[in-house]
Amino acid sequence: MQEHRALKRHGRIRRSIVLFAAAVRVWAGPGGSISGTVTDPKEAVMVGARVTVINQSNNISQTVATNSSGIYSLPDLMVGTYDIQVEAAGFRIYRRTGVLLDANGALRVDVPLAVGDRTDTLVPDSPPLVAIEVLSPDDRLSAVREKLQEYRAWGVPHVWLVDPHSRRLYNCDTGLTEVTSFAVPELGVNLGPAEIFD
Repeated sequence: MQEHRALKRHGRIRRSIVLFAAAVRVWAGPGGSISGTVTDPKEAVMVGARVTVINQSNNISQTVATNSSGIYSLPDLMVGTYDIQVEAAGFRIYRRTGVLLDANGALRVDVPLAVGDRTDTLVPDSPPLVAIEVLSPDDRLSAVREKLQEYRAWGVPHVWLVDPHSRRLYNCDTGLTEVTSFAVPELGVNLGPAEIFD
C-alpha cells in the first residue's frame, strides 16, 4: 500500500534525465549527447515515446520519454558505442545499433516509427548494471510498476526511480524504498540529491 501511494503521489512529474547525467559526470569524464525527434508515418510528432540507449561496453541503459514536441534528449552520455530503441503503443519497435558517440559530440538521431505490432525488441545479451526510470507527468502507475518488475526479473543489479519534481529518490532493487542517495559499489559511486538535481 505504501508503495502504491508513493508511486501514485509522484506519477505525474515531467521526465528528466538529470540522474543519469550526474552519474556519468562522476565516473565517465567528458562525454557527448544524443537527441532527436520521434515521428509517426504522417510525420506528426510522437509524445511520450520511450527512448532507450544502451552503452555496448558496460550495458548501462537510460530511458527517457519524448516531450510535447516529440523531442528526446540525453546529454552527458559516456563516450562509446550505443544501441538505441524507441517504443510507442501501436507502433513497431525501432532499433538502431552501433551509434558511435565521441567526446563532446552532439548526435542527432531522428526516429520515424512505423505502424504495426511491437515484434522487434532490442535486448542486450546481459542486463545493464543500472536501470534508471525518471517519472513524467503522463506515467501510469501500472506501467511504472510493470517496468520496475521487468528490470528486477531481468536481473538488473541496481534499479532506481527518480522524481525530479519532489527531488525524491527511490531504490527499487527489491521493492520500492525512498532513499537519500544512490550507490553503485561496483563503480565506487554514491550520488545524493545535490549531485543529481543541482
